[in-house]
Amino acid sequence: MKRSVAMSKEYQAIYRLVVAIDDHLARGDRHFYRRNGERLDHLDQVVRAIMEDELQTRRPR
Repeated sequence: MKRSVAMSKEYQAIYRLVVAIDDHLARGDRHFYRRNGERLDHLDQVVRAIMEDELQTRRPR
């Protein structure tokens, strides 16, 4: 039982993160970039960059 509750909390946290990213992309008030400077305009691109540890936390120069 404890494991399912913990997983449920993890999924809820991931869901909230994905919704927040999607909201930022839809509003255009925050932009996301890969480490190589490529701007990510779609949720699937941002999620893939996160999974590949390629998301840059600050805007590239």
